[in-house]
Parts: sequence; C-alpha cells; structure tokens
Amino acid sequence: MTTPPAFPGSTVRSILLASDLSCRSDRALDRALLLARQWQCALVIVTVIDSAETRHLAPQERALHQRTAERRVLSDAGAADVPITVHVAFGDRVASVLEVAAQEGCGLIVLGAASHQGMGRMMLGSTIDALIARAPVPVLAVRQRARQPYPALVVASDFSPAALHALEHAGRLFPAAALHVFHALEAGPALGKSGGGAHERNERLRQAQALGDAHLAEAALSPALRGQVQFIFREGDAGLLLEAHGQARCDDLVVLGARPRHRLVNLLIGSVAQRILERTENDVLSIADTTGVPPAESTPDARGPARR
Repeated sequence: MTTPPAFPGSTVRSILLASDLSCRSDRALDRALLLARQWQCALVIVTVIDSAETRHLAPQERALHQRTAERRVLSDAGAADVPITVHVAFGDRVASVLEVAAQEGCGLIVLGAASHQGMGRMMLGSTIDALIARAPVPVLAVRQRARQPYPALVVASDFSPAALHALEHAGRLFPAAALHVFHALEAGPALGKSGGGAHERNERLRQAQALGDAHLAEAALSPALRGQVQFIFREGDAGLLLEAHGQARCDDLVVLGARPRHRLVNLLIGSVAQRILERTENDVLSIADTTGVPPAESTPDARGPARR
C-alpha cells in the first residue's frame, strides 16, 4: 500500500493541559511543556471550577475565584518559553475540557494520573475515564517525571484496526522514539492453549509473528518508521507484563488503541486496557480511531463557554 510520509509531532498546533491545580498536575505540566517545546507548539491550560462550589457566590466573588485560579496556573508554569493560554471554566469538568480542546484546536490532551495510596497504581478517576472515552484526540495520562523525551513507545496491540491506527499515529507523533509493538500471548483459537512443550510455544510465537508482520504491512508508516518497529511477544496477562515493563523502563510511553462503540469512543481491549491503565508505571497515551464515526458521536459534548 502507498504510505504517506511520517509527520512530526509539530503538526499538533496546540496541546491542552487539564489541571486541577494539585500536585499531581505538576508532572503533567512538565511533560506538556516539554512536548510543546519539542513540537514547537502552543500550550493551552484549562482548570475547571465546579459550579456547585461557586453557585452561592456573588458575581464579584466568582470573578475573584477565576482570577486566583488563573494566577496559580501561570505561577505553576513559570517563565515558560512557549506560548501559553489559560482558560478557567465553571461547570462539568469533562465537558469543559473537551469544549476548550475543540475551541483551541488542540491535538493532544494531557493530564496527571493519581495513584492508589500505598499501591503505586494509576487511579482511573471519572475525569480520566470519561476523557479517554469521549475525546476525539489522543489523551496522555502522566505519572512519571518528564526527565527527557520518551525514549521508546510500547504499543499494546491485538493486531486490530484500532491498534493499527494507534501505532501509526503514535509513530508519527514521536518519530525519534524506538517503536515497539507489544503483544501478549493468551489462550485463544488463533494461538492455541497456553503452556505446552517447546514445539507448541514456538508454533504460537510463529503464528503471532505472522500476524504481526501482516499487521505491520498494513501500517501507513514511512520506510524509516517501519524499519524502527520491533515486536515484543510475551506469554501472560498484558496488564501484569506491562507493569513489569514499567518497573524496568519507567520512562517509556505505553500506547493503547481505542475504537468507537455504543455511541462513544471506548477502550478497544476492554478489561485488558483497563488493567494496563491501572497497573503500569508508565505514562499512557490513549488514541481513539474515530474513522467512520458520525460527527455527532465524536464531537465533544460542550455545555457552556469556557472562560479565560
């Protein structure tokens, strides 16, 4: 098939950082700033104040809350060397973030991920869940400090069209990173039962490699990007395997594909993706494949204007 040239992340005009002004947003801010410099694009920062918390306030007090939040956001950003726009919105958090992202033409949404206390696992709050489900652009959940550009991408793949789209999109956003396609071998009609002797395991690996090669042949990647792809085949639970990977290589970026389903963009691999999101130590990029989704289904549900 004809492959278009790979495009760098700089084709993203702006990045949206969803900040709740807590310490967990600090790492997300650092990563968003690093990406904005790397891609030479603008950074849009939005913080949403729950209307229930300010409904009883007079307009002057409400405006004071807005100015205070804006000052805090700019103070956290410091003397950044990228263009920054701040939005302070009132209302539903997810709807407000999606509205600002659409209004500003943002190509990526970044937010911080909390951890279960004492467990070190990502806590999927309602905001992250809903953004991954509804955002028509990639969503980056940040856990690690932004020490450097991502050295490698680990694309969790079931060799589906949505996983292929995630591979293509992530590779183009991060063309300098090593590109790994991670596939967990589990029991199934295509690969046979787990376990068995060396011959059976080798046969399962051979079949998986054949599926991977066919998958890669369909990828719209430049020859340079295609040449960077390496397959990782492991037996076991994908969540546990990627948790172990994150402990060994916490600076890599894990990439998940998503597909439209039931009028929303839901995670492609369901409970497997949920386990990966919950368990991995890595930052996670969720990329939705909205090809063929009617605009009404992939457009953010805006419920009111965002306020600067």
